[in-house]
Amino acid sequence: MREFKYQNESGSKKGNWFFNRFDYFEFYGFEGMATMQFHSVIMCIAYMLVLAYADIWLVLLLLWPLYVAVVTLFLLQQKRCKYRGYFLFPKRIIQSLKAHQKEVDPFDFDSIASLENVHLSKGFAQHKYNHRK
Repeated sequence: MREFKYQNESGSKKGNWFFNRFDYFEFYGFEGMATMQFHSVIMCIAYMLVLAYADIWLVLLLLWPLYVAVVTLFLLQQKRCKYRGYFLFPKRIIQSLKAHQKEVDPFDFDSIASLENVHLSKGFAQHKYNHRK
């Protein structure tokens, strides 16, 4: 099965490339970010060592901390996160990332394009251009 060449991040197949700002938020780098990345990498390395020498039951118990470490590392690299969080992911990490959230103009192209699928973009565009005068 072939993938669509220009499929965008919001999942539509039209070929419009925009970032869905109503499901995701972007955040700035912050002071403790390097420490969080370091802890995530150490957790992944420690899990690999435990995997090599431990019993299968211990390995299964440590799957969730490994999952949290990998997802945290991924989020810190992308600097983009879902508002609703991820499956079995601690909400306190999401809340700490929301504290460094970038401000978003609801009338920029990406936000209006995000609303195109629910047919609200025309009203937002009219509101934007009517208030510029």
